Formats: sequence, C-alpha cells, structure tokens
Amino acid sequence: MRNGYIIFSLIILTMVWCASSLAEVQYNGSISVGQEYNDNVNETSNAKGDFTTIVSPVFNANYVGGRVRGSIVYSGDLRLFDSGQRQNEMLNNLEAQGAVDLVEKVLVVDVSDSNHMVYNNSAMGQPSPYESTNQQTNQNIVSGGITFTPNVAERTKVSLAYRASEALYDNTNDVNKLTHDVILDVLHELTPKLELGGTLTGERQDTTSGDLSRFMASAVARYTYAEGCYLYGRFGLSDTAYDIGKNTLYPIWSAGLNHTWGRTTLTLDSQGGYDNNPNTIYNSYHATYSASLTQIFQRTRITANASYSDYSGQGTPHSRDTSAGLQIGYDLTPRLTVNLSGNYVNTNSSQDNLNRLYGSAELTYALPKDFSVTGYYRHKLSDSQNVSTSRYQVNIIGIKLSKAF
Repeated sequence: MRNGYIIFSLIILTMVWCASSLAEVQYNGSISVGQEYNDNVNETSNAKGDFTTIVSPVFNANYVGGRVRGSIVYSGDLRLFDSGQRQNEMLNNLEAQGAVDLVEKVLVVDVSDSNHMVYNNSAMGQPSPYESTNQQTNQNIVSGGITFTPNVAERTKVSLAYRASEALYDNTNDVNKLTHDVILDVLHELTPKLELGGTLTGERQDTTSGDLSRFMASAVARYTYAEGCYLYGRFGLSDTAYDIGKNTLYPIWSAGLNHTWGRTTLTLDSQGGYDNNPNTIYNSYHATYSASLTQIFQRTRITANASYSDYSGQGTPHSRDTSAGLQIGYDLTPRLTVNLSGNYVNTNSSQDNLNRLYGSAELTYALPKDFSVTGYYRHKLSDSQNVSTSRYQVNIIGIKLSKAF
C-alpha cells in the first residue's frame, strides 16, 4: 500500500506545529477496539467465516493563523483475521490540505492529499467501509497548485490557477494518471443574491498507455433566495483530443438546489463530467442525478436518498447505476442511541447486471469519561447475472469500545 499519504500528513503536521505559536491548533479524535464475526469474509458463494479484531483510530486537526492554513481528517481500520481466512489489512481514509499566502489574498500555494479505498471500476459507486476489499484498490491522489487572484473590482473575483494532480493505485492492473490543469475563473456579484460567471480550463492527462488534451468552457450562476436556500448551475462543453483516436465532445454541468425549512432539508444535485476511474486509461464520463431529504425531530433523524448514474466514454463499457437508501437515528435515552440503515444498488452494464442490498442496525451507549460501547449487525446480499461471481450473502455481528479525546 502506498505511503504517500503518510509523508504528506507528516508535512502538514510539521507545518501546523511550527505555526502553533501564532494560533491554537484545534483537534479531536477517537480510538476504538472491537471484535466481530463475519460469516463470509471473502464475499463469495463458497462462504468461509472468521473472527476479526479491529482497531480504528480517528483524528481531525485544523489550523488557521496568519498566512498559513492546514487541515487533516484521518480514519483507519486495522483488521486482524483470527483464523487467517483473509490476509490482515490496514485501510486508510485521509483528506489533508495545506495552503500558504505568498501575497495575502492575491497569490496562494496549496497542496492536498486524498487517500481512500475505491472500486476498481468506479461505475459500481462508493464502496461500503464494512465489506470485503476484493474488488477494491487503494487510490491516492496528490495535488498541488498556485492561484493568482488579482483585485480587479469590488464585486468581481478573477482567478488564474495552475494545478498538477497524480492519481496512484496499488493494483498493477489499474492506470496511474498525471494531470496538469490551467484554470481561468471569473465570478461577478450582480446583486447580493445573484452571482454570474464563467470558467475556462485546459487539461493535459498523461499515462503510460495513452495521453489526451481536454478543453472545457462553462458558464455559472448561483441564486440565494433565503437563508440556507439557493440554486446553482454550471453548464458548458468539454472537447477531448486523444493522442491516438478521434476527438469527442461532451456536455459538462453541475446544477442543484438546497432548500431548508425548519428542520427539513431538501437537496437536489446533478453532475456531468469526467471521473477518476482506476481501470480505464482515459477516465470515464459520468452523468449523475441525486436527491436527498433530511428530517430532524426532537429525538429522531431521518434521511432518504436516491440517485441515478450513467457511465460511458472512450475505453469505458457503458453502464448505469441506480441506488436508494434510508437512514434513521433515534435517541432512546440521552445516553443510548440506535441507528438503522438500508441501501439498494443496481449496476447494469453489457457485461453484468449486479444487485446489492445493504442493511445495518447499531446500538451505542455513552459511558462516562468519553467512553462508549457499540453493538452492531450488518448484512449484504449480492446477486449477479455473471455466473463467475454468482450470488452470495454476508452477515456480520460485532461489538467495539471507543474512547474520544
């Protein structure tokens, strides 16, 4: 597993430590230790069970002072399989960022690192953190850039940026990608509630198997019609010139609505553009439409969500992904909380039609001195029309002890 995220974390922590004399560093975290039984640890039709010891650290840190800013959000799972049905593994999730104002509010240099487990085929959606990593790979995206924001006018913001990003994968069958972007962005505050603007982007993507140049142009608008309520939209075109092959022209967009009334929040979102896809040379064109509704009561939180995604593009088999989910949290007492969730995902392509059903129930009791104990049950059902993967199910039951600090 790549260690770039560890090196970057140490850099950010050092920067925060050196600057801590100027302002206070805010941080929090937790550590949990637990034991669970999984009746199908490899997620196959030939089920084999195993007990697993899990150690899970969580750490968040944030620093803002002078011209330096930095943040780290990290969580990990060390999984030790007691009977050796799977190899022991360490799963890491990291979002780290750092920025320095070379010229205050005018010239900024920033770096970031993102490290997560993802499906080898991103058309399968976002993996659950509780399932096997058989079809997943570690994705580490390192990015750095410089942004020039001249003071053009009081209500107009103009920025010119250069950014280099590299996507690295553990699996040798996946495609590492180096991307260079030059971005010109203009945003004008027409009224206190209405902003208009546009973006021009030139991109160069290099891999060991094939390169491309991509040019994107889009117009953007954002309208805030009440507190916590706004509409936004970005629409344009993306022209891709492949070093080997023909050009392609696709629409790009980002549009949505966020509306809050009382304790209810409705979010509608639609995106069209290119996604990092580990197993494709040129990434995948991804169009997605999603909706989420959240209702908060005195002791209950309910969230319902649904989405539809379409994947296509050069070197990408056409596939469609549909999902729907429901999450419920209820405070039985001030110390005792129950969380229930269910999610259905269908991935339909020319190669397979895969149905996945997830369910979980979790009961957490808060103990004195920031300790807590959690018992949980999780279920997964996978049904594929591909005879090589067939149908299987997974049942997990576990308990863990956590300490916050």
